[in-house]
Amino acid sequence: MTQQQAYFEQRTMSELEQLIMSELKKGCLSEESESISNAEARQPGKAPNFSVNWTVGDSAIEVINSTTGKDELGRASRLCKHALYCRWMRVHGKVPANLQRSKITKPNIYHESKLVAREYQAAKACMFRAFIKAGLGAWVEKPTEQDQFSLTP
Repeated sequence: MTQQQAYFEQRTMSELEQLIMSELKKGCLSEESESISNAEARQPGKAPNFSVNWTVGDSAIEVINSTTGKDELGRASRLCKHALYCRWMRVHGKVPANLQRSKITKPNIYHESKLVAREYQAAKACMFRAFIKAGLGAWVEKPTEQDQFSLTP
């Protein structure tokens, strides 16, 4: 990494941390907030047992059972890690090798892909620091085993 790249990355992470703190102050940290930090606003017993998503280009909304993570036909959500990784791999496969930033040119395991994504890891660390700085506590990470999957059969 050149000195210029290091400076840019440092500056970008500082700006990202400021942006995260700004958003936290608007949401989680404000007294009039309707966010999850407001005990009266968050009522998990009243949460719906489904979620709905839609994006431009989708022919219909997707209704997902919140307990199973699947639709009414038993299919995984189009927003599940496997589906998003599959889409990412298609895009990654179109990037010429000389332009790829990752050390592995053909990532196989989802977890490996996340580990070599330098910008992603830096942004995640920045967000974790912002949560601590804001007094929201440490981010609880899920077991890495759930990210140990590949797209190969």
